[in-house]
Amino acid sequence: GDLAKFVLQAEKAMLDAALAVFVLAGRLVWVGRAGALQVQHAERVHELTTKRLALFLSAIIKFVQEKSQGRVAIEPPTLLLHAILEGPTWPFRPLERIVEIPVLLADGTVVDQPGYHEASGFYYSPEPSLVVPEFAENPTLDDAQKAVALLADLLCDALFADPQVDMAAAMAAIITPLVRSAIDGCVPAFVFAAATPRIGKSELVQFISLILTGQCAKVQTQRGDVEMEKRITAHVKAGDAMVTFDNGIASIGGPSIEAAVTSRIWSGRVLRTSDMYTGPMNATVYFTGNHVSYHIDMLGRVVPIHLVTDLEDASQRPLKRADAQTWILVNRGQLIAAALTICRAYMAAGSPDLDLAPLRGFDQWNRVVRCALVWAGTADPLEKRAQFRAESDPDTEAFGVVLTHLAALFPNGTHFTAKHVFDALRSAPTEADARARAEQLADAFKIVLDADPAKLGQLRFSHAIKKLTDRTVVGLHMKCVRSGNAGKEYTVVRILPA
Repeated sequence: GDLAKFVLQAEKAMLDAALAVFVLAGRLVWVGRAGALQVQHAERVHELTTKRLALFLSAIIKFVQEKSQGRVAIEPPTLLLHAILEGPTWPFRPLERIVEIPVLLADGTVVDQPGYHEASGFYYSPEPSLVVPEFAENPTLDDAQKAVALLADLLCDALFADPQVDMAAAMAAIITPLVRSAIDGCVPAFVFAAATPRIGKSELVQFISLILTGQCAKVQTQRGDVEMEKRITAHVKAGDAMVTFDNGIASIGGPSIEAAVTSRIWSGRVLRTSDMYTGPMNATVYFTGNHVSYHIDMLGRVVPIHLVTDLEDASQRPLKRADAQTWILVNRGQLIAAALTICRAYMAAGSPDLDLAPLRGFDQWNRVVRCALVWAGTADPLEKRAQFRAESDPDTEAFGVVLTHLAALFPNGTHFTAKHVFDALRSAPTEADARARAEQLADAFKIVLDADPAKLGQLRFSHAIKKLTDRTVVGLHMKCVRSGNAGKEYTVVRILPA
């Protein structure tokens, strides 16, 4: 009848002994080395089993049983062990996760002392070989610019299509997983894309992994949405900081990956089972590919980094830093410090508003990473975003062509009807330039309307053209200005940037 009392006494003894026992995701765990890991340097999170709990308790409490011959030493009672493990409430500290590199918090604090950090719930267990320079209490703009220069030195051999914008986007790809704990929200996926194989896309992803974990990234291919859901679940369950899909991707996107990029809490099926797992989505997602295309809903969730070369075999080009991966491992601590310093310096300056057009759904990432880089002197990683969307989405590109031609056919806000456009498409211009423009307009309409306008009657065309209204592309917007028995009248107006 005293089981509850014994549970409280045992838990108090565990607290007094400062055992590394924590509450993680509604279960008891312990942090330390076990089994084969004893010969390694890294501490890990382990499930607290009855055997491990018995070892802990027998080391701090003497258990005895009254018998006729007196008190006899015994092992911790199984009933007591199960009662402690089952909870449901415990007095132990909550554990967010174990980390092996310094962690930046949202207030600019850096968790860089080994052990448990009370305010954040992180347990910092660094590798003995990792040497991170001391962090300045209030880093300055000059400190941030020096950090940017160090990252630029790392990327000196990358064949960026735009040496400023794509370089800044690559820096954002490096920094994002390193400061993930300071971002209270979602982070975009990053895509290293090119038209040429062996140009260095995968190597840049390996750079990020080596800085973040000290190891090469585990890469995989995208194999359908159901498989994608299970793979994401496996990464979330494992607490991975980055997820990489390398080459061979026909089209980036799909319901699962799109949901993962814009979810703070992920719930999905576990590989080889029908079980569901729910946990925080803290991983940053990376893609590489040649001639990459995108699902329409993925365009607003990615930061593209384009590489280009006119060399037939880019892998044979001379490199300024041929031993880049070895250099990263030697200077890993400085690179981590550089990434954190850029963001901390921007925070220390009061996170000034730079009036950048937001990437919707990633507001905190905009502030913590993107704005920090621009403030430190880089180009805006999303400077060419509008061009990227237009070039990556055939539907959007076709919309732009149609609206541009309609604005030329009916200039200065002239009203027109579907019949006017219908007749224009069926006209046969004699001039070569006019004929080419008419053919281009007809091709664009095929994409926009998902039908050949030459095969539509006037009534069906009138219904189909409504799809063009109330959407702005290339600064042009088509709207309905009048509706009556004679049909709808439209106009194309130019929209000034916000």
